[in-house]
Amino acid sequence: MLNTEDKKLVAGEVAQILEEKIMTIHHELQALSSSLQNDTKSSAGDKHETSRAMNQLEQEKLQHQLAELLRQKEILLQTDTNIPHSVITAGSLFQTNKGNFYISIPLGRIQFSNNELIVISPLSPLGKAFLGRKIGDEVEYSNTVYTIIEIV
Repeated sequence: MLNTEDKKLVAGEVAQILEEKIMTIHHELQALSSSLQNDTKSSAGDKHETSRAMNQLEQEKLQHQLAELLRQKEILLQTDTNIPHSVITAGSLFQTNKGNFYISIPLGRIQFSNNELIVISPLSPLGKAFLGRKIGDEVEYSNTVYTIIEIV
């Protein structure tokens, strides 16, 4: 049986995982920046220019990832975990015959209270299929039928 306290704990776990991903990217960006500074001091020629370009491309990729994670963090911060839901919306924690789901950000499978929980975005195809559904509804997606058992 799921409850509002479970939803708060899940939201906290999701926030922690997201924060860890943000910190990892920050560390990677610092390492690349440091590497670029050291490379500048010790190299010359075409090999040096190729290395710098690769480093800069990697930094740009990480900065895009960081921007997306920060956008997801904003979405997470705007979700009110105190509101109980009778239909599935963003911020809903719910149980189906195929497992537990949390509609929030696209995080995927996480462990919560010794159970697996799938954290999906309301913009994902499966998330869209669940939106607006209530207890007892069936959702068919990708040849799987999900029966909604409980919504918090």
